[in-house]
Amino acid sequence: MKTFSTLLAASLALSTSTIAAAAPCPTTPAVKRALCQLRQGSFDERYEACRALRRMKGKAREAAIPLLVRLLRHGRPVPKRVPHIPPRDLRWQAAYALQSMGAASVAPLLGALKSRHAYARQAAAQTLGYLPADKRVVAALVKALRDPNSRVRALAARSLGRKGQLTGKRAVKALIAATKTPHREALEAAVVALGKIAEGKVAQKRPVELPGASVGCLRRALRHSHPRVQISAAEALRPFGRHGAAAVPELIKALSYKSDLAKREAILTLRFLGKRATAAIPRLKALLAHRNPRVRGDAEWALKSIGSR
Repeated sequence: MKTFSTLLAASLALSTSTIAAAAPCPTTPAVKRALCQLRQGSFDERYEACRALRRMKGKAREAAIPLLVRLLRHGRPVPKRVPHIPPRDLRWQAAYALQSMGAASVAPLLGALKSRHAYARQAAAQTLGYLPADKRVVAALVKALRDPNSRVRALAARSLGRKGQLTGKRAVKALIAATKTPHREALEAAVVALGKIAEGKVAQKRPVELPGASVGCLRRALRHSHPRVQISAAEALRPFGRHGAAAVPELIKALSYKSDLAKREAILTLRFLGKRATAAIPRLKALLAHRNPRVRGDAEWALKSIGSR
C-alpha cells in the first residue's frame, strides 16, 4: 500500500512538472493589448503594435509570433499622407518585431519562406539574415536563391553573405549560379555575398571555397553595364588574394568606365593585388592627370603599392 501511494505521488508530481513546463509564458497586459490590436485593429493600430513589440523585453511577447508571421504577406504600404514622408509598410514592421525576438522566430520564418505570397518570402529572407544562424537557415536561404521572385533571390543572397562563417561549398555554388541572372539587383546581391563569405573565411584563417569559380563570376560581373554591379564586383575581389590576379585585365578595363566610383574601386583592388597588378601601371599613370582629385590620389596610392613610384 505504501509503495502504491509513493508511486501515485511521484506520478502526480511528474504530471504537474510536465504541465508547468509546457505552459506558455505568462502574458503581460502590454502583450495582451498588442495581441488584440494585431488581431482586430486598424492598419495604424497594428503598425503601432509591431513597434511596441519591438520595444518589449521577455518571452511573453513570443505569443505574437504567429500573428506577426501572418502580417508578412501584407504587401502594399498605406498611401502617403504627408508630402516628403515615405509610406508606412506594415510588413517590414512585423519583420523587425520578429527580428527582435531572436531564435524563437527562426522556425516560423522558415515556414514563411515557403509561403505562396512573395511579400512574405521577401520579408522572411531578409529577417533570417539577422537571426542566429544554423544549418537549417543556411539550407533554406540556399534554396531561396532559386525562388521565381528576383527580389526574394536578392534578399536571400544578402542574408547568406551575413552568414559567411557557416556557409560551405553548397552555398558558394548556389551563389555562383545566382550570378547568371539577368536581374541586376539579384546579381549585385550574389556578387556582394561571394565577397563577404570569402572575407569571413580569410578572417577566420580558413580556406576560401571555390576561389577560381568565384573569381570567374566576379570577372563577368566587372564587365556588366551597370556601375553598381561593377563597383560591387571590384570590391568583392579583394579577399581572394592571389586568385584575384586573374581579374587584372577586367580591372584595367574598369579604369576606363564612365563612373568615377567604379574607377576608384578598381584602383583600390589593384592596390590590394600589389605586384601582381604590374600590367595596370601604364593606365594608372594616365589617371594621375584625371579631373577628379580623388581618382588621382587613389591612382598615386596604388602605384606606390604596386612598386612603380
